[in-house]
Amino acid sequence: MKKGYVVLLIVICSQSFLQARHFTKAEIHKIGRWVFFNETSGKMENMIFWNTHEEFPSLGIGHAIWHLQGHKRIHEEQFPALCQYLKDHGIELPKWLEKALPLGAPWKTRQAFLKDEKRRAELLELLCSTIDLQAQFMVDRFHAKILEILDVVPVEQRKKVARHIAMLEQTPLGTYALIDYLNFKGSGLNRLADGTPQYWGLLQVLMDIPENVNKETILKAFTISAAKVLTRRVQESGPEYKLIKFFHGWMKRISTYSDPSLLPQDL
Repeated sequence: MKKGYVVLLIVICSQSFLQARHFTKAEIHKIGRWVFFNETSGKMENMIFWNTHEEFPSLGIGHAIWHLQGHKRIHEEQFPALCQYLKDHGIELPKWLEKALPLGAPWKTRQAFLKDEKRRAELLELLCSTIDLQAQFMVDRFHAKILEILDVVPVEQRKKVARHIAMLEQTPLGTYALIDYLNFKGSGLNRLADGTPQYWGLLQVLMDIPENVNKETILKAFTISAAKVLTRRVQESGPEYKLIKFFHGWMKRISTYSDPSLLPQDL
């Protein structure tokens, strides 16, 4: 059999694994609330956030990035796509937001953002009223990204990775793990400003999961793989190890992927 036919067959088989899972509204709600808990500590007001170490605001249950006008766009921007998704589902956006979306976030600094109480209040009202729709956006984004991820997985590993994804998607917790890590550390497909790959994304976590896992061990394997990827990320930030300050928080977050007792139950 020619190599091209083998590749096509593996792609078709991989996609058939992924198309089998249907998410109920209750599952989407639960997944969204768990991501919301991770990003905002469960506080509504934290859906409009600007970290002192970053050059952009992070908005919504998944802290979607919105770059400023004229700024470098190294990190993947999601907020404009989220707003378009809300519009497509009948949500009316504030007029100032409609005008700003094609250009970039309208604030020049974090201080200007914090002082702009009127627009921050309008943003918060919009985001608080669309939590489940934001969760659905994250689920839909995951489905689109996972096909892109599979496309770059080496042919000999593609079926294995697709099978592991299918295992994870059989439960809300496994689905949450996939979606949360994608939102947390990205797909692993992007490149940094110097052209090097971002090797700590979902792609790398999935690739590192061993072959011999089953539905009883897949969540633990995914968590361990994520821990290895992020530990490697910290190790390679040496000799100063600047990323060590994030290590505890990262490990605490990914621990929820295999231990649901760490997640809020009153959803």
